[in-house]
Amino acid sequence: MVGFVPVLDALAERARGARPLRGAFATGWIAGLAFYLTGAYWLVMLNGVAITVPWLKYPGWLLTGAYLALYAGLAATLAVAAHRRSGAPLALTFAAAWMVAELLRASGDLGFPWFQPGYALAAAVPAVQVASLGGSGLVTALVLAAAGLAWHAWRGRRAGGSAAGALVALAIVVAFPFAWGAAALRAAPPTPPGAAQVVLVQPNIPGEMKWSGRHTREILERFDRLTTLAVGGEPAAAAIWPETATGSYLRRALDQSLFVSGLAARL
Repeated sequence: MVGFVPVLDALAERARGARPLRGAFATGWIAGLAFYLTGAYWLVMLNGVAITVPWLKYPGWLLTGAYLALYAGLAATLAVAAHRRSGAPLALTFAAAWMVAELLRASGDLGFPWFQPGYALAAAVPAVQVASLGGSGLVTALVLAAAGLAWHAWRGRRAGGSAAGALVALAIVVAFPFAWGAAALRAAPPTPPGAAQVVLVQPNIPGEMKWSGRHTREILERFDRLTTLAVGGEPAAAAIWPETATGSYLRRALDQSLFVSGLAARL
């Protein structure tokens, strides 16, 4: 949330300057580049087994950040354009434009839905329960609303005016997901003792082993043991494995598909 405050302040300056849309795109793109390069740091940490040509991970990381930053530039441009044309508050047009950019960024063959601002609340279990009202997009919208109100409060204080109204609204926006989440968690039916509704399975498999192509059966058997242990004696609604759990394409390997289907049918 805090990271959007200087971005909004810079966009407000661009909106009043010459060539506002060009300046807005540049501001958004630079901010997005810093954000996405930081978020995608793991690309440069891939080991030699996980990528065919190891040195390509460095230009790949830079190109990924540069590409994803285009959506931040688009959001900034749309926000300033709508603000200048309609006179609506920049914080409002920015939040709406960013939501549009998020939808576009997550769509199509190049869709990359990671790094939504709402993910900042992932560790706040009560707050993320508000996703039951509108998905992760609603969580992102609340983060953007809080950022806009924080910027208004900061801008008002800096200009020597009152920030009381913005601070009160900010407190309401921040408190709402936590209050809703606390009530939702209290109302949730208790899980019977020994019953696992959803289990998460995360084995410790070295990348060299997962991507070698020689240990697929061993990896699947490890998932079998851990999933069976996690589920216990009662059937589970779902068992979730990590992305690229086995290092192979299950739908292209009939024996592996049958193995996983049999495990799901049994548990």
